[in-house]
Amino acid sequence: MKLLLIALTLIFISCKESSKKADSYFDSLVNAQVTILSKAQASLTKHAFIDGKEDETTFLPDSAVWENELDIFRQLAVSERPAYRDAYRIEDGVNDVKSNLTIRSYQAQRPMPVQELKFYYHDQFQRLKKIEAAYREQNTLFTTSRKLEMNFEEINGQSVLSSYGITGIQKMVMTDSVKFSIQAKVIF
Repeated sequence: MKLLLIALTLIFISCKESSKKADSYFDSLVNAQVTILSKAQASLTKHAFIDGKEDETTFLPDSAVWENELDIFRQLAVSERPAYRDAYRIEDGVNDVKSNLTIRSYQAQRPMPVQELKFYYHDQFQRLKKIEAAYREQNTLFTTSRKLEMNFEEINGQSVLSSYGITGIQKMVMTDSVKFSIQAKVIF
């Protein structure tokens, strides 16, 4: 359990303050998933890995804990800012060679926090199956690079979060780089 707390501290040290209101696609997505998962009383199994140390735990989150768990995905909303509107090359309708899904991708054309963002969906964008993103943040205190992934299953006509993962490297000033990975599975 200590390892999970350390992992959360490392990951969220760079998180920006997020609002509770839905003012972006990712705010809306997280809010919807928090509501669905809380009402379903879904539990969560998390496997954390930090520089060779591992830990696993299973627990039943309430809505506040789900909010915390998924808050990191709100950072992807930076790609929606008006200042970055023309900063991405966008492709849609690309067939995924590894599945029967279609991909909508956003590829940054200059250095940006969200370098790459991919949505995998079945037939229509509303039938979302997976989101993958590459996120990088750098300031005077630290540099962090993360790969974020959310996976969805269709339940009663809705895309519902089934698992998510965060892997990356964080380098603090005057310290060694720390590699981390958190893999979480939602249990209904």
